[in-house]
Amino acid sequence: MRTFFALLLIALVSANSEGLVSLNPDNFKTYQNSGKTLLVKFFAPWCGHCKRLAPTYEEVAQAFTENEDVIIAEVNCDDYRELCQEHGIRGFPTVLVFNGEESKKFQEQRTVEELKKFVLENVPAKN
Repeated sequence: MRTFFALLLIALVSANSEGLVSLNPDNFKTYQNSGKTLLVKFFAPWCGHCKRLAPTYEEVAQAFTENEDVIIAEVNCDDYRELCQEHGIRGFPTVLVFNGEESKKFQEQRTVEELKKFVLENVPAKN
């Protein structure tokens, strides 16, 4: 129960109006181990491709605000270089989906539809 409230507090503090959560070294593992599907965009603010992806990614985040099984998040690799290195990030933007410790790289076209499809394909079936 305590973990739930800690996660809820972190979510309220770090989520913006579009439902996009900003991750950092202090909260990454909490979200990763939340039991939810975690989609993470690793980006750099100066990156042109990242800037072009931003509105699309925000739309994806908005689409999943009511889905309790999914968290849409991002990591600023300029601010948290070590965190990005831990996850093998070598180019920007890189989008990974996490289910616990396992991750899978998004490699399709960067459209709202493809990103949503990728997320839904990676949500574990409920028993």
